[in-house]
Amino acid sequence: MTRSMVREDIAAIRRREARQTRWNRPPRGVRITPAVDAPLPGEWVEPPTPREGVMLYVHGGGYVVGSPRTHRVLTGGLAQTVRMRLFALDYRLAPEHPFPAALDDTVAALQWLAAQGARPLWL
Repeated sequence: MTRSMVREDIAAIRRREARQTRWNRPPRGVRITPAVDAPLPGEWVEPPTPREGVMLYVHGGGYVVGSPRTHRVLTGGLAQTVRMRLFALDYRLAPEHPFPAALDDTVAALQWLAAQGARPLWL
């Protein structure tokens, strides 16, 4: 299998995942907005009555597929359950951005949130 074939397969997997999750909606009352205030791409997921604090969410997908958009049901439910704002990081994906790009993005997001006064919540 050539490198171009692998990239085409990954692109097809990403398209399929996006199609399969496009109708997924977060729980009623959860608001999702682009994180225009963040130095990294992502989105804010906010329950109706958030308590103090912020949670960082790094989606699954093996650092190759997925996005905050494909995980909105999960992030919306999580934000609603813990009643906290959640920053869903849209980290760079491999193979276009090889290791340690996604890790670097995650560390940068943690540092940015800490600089804003957020304390870590580890789950």
